[in-house]
Amino acid sequence: MLVAENAGFSAFYLEDLFRPETYVTSYTGLEASNAAELDLMLLAVAVALLAGLVAAVRLPGPIRRRLLVAAAPVLTMAALVNFTFNGWAVSAVHMGHNIPLVTGQWAALVLLPLLAFLLGAQWARRRDETMRLAALGAATEREQP
Repeated sequence: MLVAENAGFSAFYLEDLFRPETYVTSYTGLEASNAAELDLMLLAVAVALLAGLVAAVRLPGPIRRRLLVAAAPVLTMAALVNFTFNGWAVSAVHMGHNIPLVTGQWAALVLLPLLAFLLGAQWARRRDETMRLAALGAATEREQP
């Protein structure tokens, strides 16, 4: 069973697990020797993401905010590279020589993740302070007749 590249999913046949074929690639960048193996890998990734989401939802709010702040630079860097440097990466491969990054690109790679972290830390601190003051106000109202 051959599957077109970037097909997303395919029918599952048990013999596909044991028959080597050409490499199949999904839109996620995963590669496998056959479509069934690729489907199992995608299922494992989906299960892991779902387990991580369930674990994150069950955490208290302040911890969730701090995890989000800690992940912000990584997510910023991933988005920056995938959405803005993809053309540079493709053209650099086909040119035959290295194409250095310009100053603005280096500044974006260094400063945007740092800025995302600093803004996220400020947001988490303000949110925690707001929640603390709201709880203090509610406790004060309960004490007064």
